[in-house]
Amino acid sequence: MCPVLHMISPSGKLCTKDSCKKDCKECLNQKKALIDSNAYLEKWYCEHSKVMNLCKKIVFPSMFAKERMLGFYPQISHQSIIIEHGIDFPQKIKTNYHEHKRLRVAFIGGISEVKGASVIYQLITGDRKKYEWYLMGGISDIELYHLKQPNLTKTGWYKRNDIFGLLEKHEIDIVCLLSTVAETFCYTLSETLAMKIPVIATNAGALGMRIKELNCGWLVKRDAVADDVRQILDYL
Repeated sequence: MCPVLHMISPSGKLCTKDSCKKDCKECLNQKKALIDSNAYLEKWYCEHSKVMNLCKKIVFPSMFAKERMLGFYPQISHQSIIIEHGIDFPQKIKTNYHEHKRLRVAFIGGISEVKGASVIYQLITGDRKKYEWYLMGGISDIELYHLKQPNLTKTGWYKRNDIFGLLEKHEIDIVCLLSTVAETFCYTLSETLAMKIPVIATNAGALGMRIKELNCGWLVKRDAVADDVRQILDYL
């Protein structure tokens, strides 16, 4: 659907087929240095249509991903099916609830700007006593990478199945998934729920849809600020 991949317009809004007609030229010029973007996009959609017409089945991980794709390529409706991503569950899932003096809040997976790095930074630096913060995964945001404070723990990169042990070891109470892009599924949500841990997440794409369907946490708007998340944490 998008040569830039993230499907976020220059104004910061999520792209749709209609908005792409207006925003793609500016976006592709900024991100890909493409000046004649109209001809480029026409060729882009044409070539992808040819490939998809050769497919007997096109598998999507969520209803959101399927519906969004059909908005661009309605002709593939009859070939499209949904099979959600699977994960290897931990050998033993503990369901004990821990009594902590300070709520333990984790951010898991690759932590970058499109995964809410700026909001995460504001949350952590705005609190040095009330909560215990955990960053689990690689950090590409330079400010978060260098951030140090007494109530912050960083685990670094981990292999996929190691996340269960990390969540258990640190007795995490809640996980925040603050992606600003429209996720097509979100593995980290599945991994969190496998450990019986609730989430606070942005209401964007399949992430928001899955949390509503599963009733497994709290949602904030996609462009939420730190105070929006902090209000939920304070309530908990």
